[in-house]
Amino acid sequence: MKKSNYLFILAMFITIYSFGQHSIGIRAGFNLATMNTNLSDNLSEYTGMSHKSFGTLGLLYKASLDENWAISTGINYARRGAETKLNEDLQIFDRNIPIGVKLIHKMDYIEIPILFEYRVKDSKHVSPYLLAGAYFAYEIKYNMQFKSHFIVDVNLYNYNIDLTNSNFKRFDISGVIGAGVYIPLATGNLNFDVKYLHGFTDILSNTIVDLGMQHSNIRMGMSYYYPINTKNYHKGARI
Repeated sequence: MKKSNYLFILAMFITIYSFGQHSIGIRAGFNLATMNTNLSDNLSEYTGMSHKSFGTLGLLYKASLDENWAISTGINYARRGAETKLNEDLQIFDRNIPIGVKLIHKMDYIEIPILFEYRVKDSKHVSPYLLAGAYFAYEIKYNMQFKSHFIVDVNLYNYNIDLTNSNFKRFDISGVIGAGVYIPLATGNLNFDVKYLHGFTDILSNTIVDLGMQHSNIRMGMSYYYPINTKNYHKGARI
């Protein structure tokens, strides 16, 4: 990760902590992941990516700006990737049965989100909210799983890619937008949200053919926040 990126993230943490009303939380969810490419329609028929469902976990930190606005960060573990299918139909007794090979990309990232949230009502009511911001991520593992498919999937081979190779960009910056619902509880609050994440960084570099591969994720999850400064929380403070 470049030094300028570290400095930017550190500055954001300092800015968030400067506000007076804070909460910490945990989050778990699903990541419906794929990768966009610059391939033509003819080539994408053979190497195109489809969605694959993975999991996400996170530790969260949020600070209020006022009754409606908040800024949040934290650290996430998220698996990104996609699935590539090469299928043919085999006709047996007038029925078409798909056979072929699946290639599953499993890419593990450590993420630091910087998100701004706007709630429609104050912190004492169940209400919807909107969010937008960025994810700064660093790839820690890349596994390619090969499977054969005939009625059921059979694992053929797993290959761990060497990410120190100069052909891979491990640091990724993504934009994110989303919406959710805020539910106040006696001891904190519960959030349910849906996010769309779009990567701005090409996953591969120095390739003969510019594939233009970038992450594209739809995330659904649940988070629980617990107020650090309980006194302000019971007065109806935003957390």
